[in-house]
Amino acid sequence: MANSDVDGLRDSFAEELDRLQRNVDASARVQFLRARQWEGFGTLLNVLTALLAGLAGVSTLTEVTGTLPAGILALAAAALAALSTAVGAEKKGAASATAGNSYIEVRDVIRHVRLFDLPRLPIDEIRAELLQLTERVHAINKSAPIAGALVRRAIRRAIQREAQPGAETSTT
Repeated sequence: MANSDVDGLRDSFAEELDRLQRNVDASARVQFLRARQWEGFGTLLNVLTALLAGLAGVSTLTEVTGTLPAGILALAAAALAALSTAVGAEKKGAASATAGNSYIEVRDVIRHVRLFDLPRLPIDEIRAELLQLTERVHAINKSAPIAGALVRRAIRRAIQREAQPGAETSTT
């Protein structure tokens, strides 16, 4: 193969590695945003449950409101506790954070391959490296939680903010 052909292939691999790195970085952002949202939702449910349970206890002990309102508050607290358990915000947030960290790991490897290995490795090894990295990304994609509509909206807003001149990215 002529040097110009090899250089052209290296440029193509560099472009593909750069594209893959950007996609992985965006996926990491999605997962970290999702983790923050689940954490906030779980905290909100837990605080509301504790407040309702506390109000039920106080109203029963002080006999200010009677037993019916205290019972309703206790049932509402129990319903929120059940909802919190059923939703599993903590588990979902942890799964998203784990996926985000996995994406960051792969993103860093991609960057190292692109910056340090690409100039010196033979073309066949670069191709094998690219295929392996792509397979790792696909494996993470299969196990990563799917982003909901709120996350997609927040991502659009974040992308618009970062598109402004002088804006910094959050994970780079």
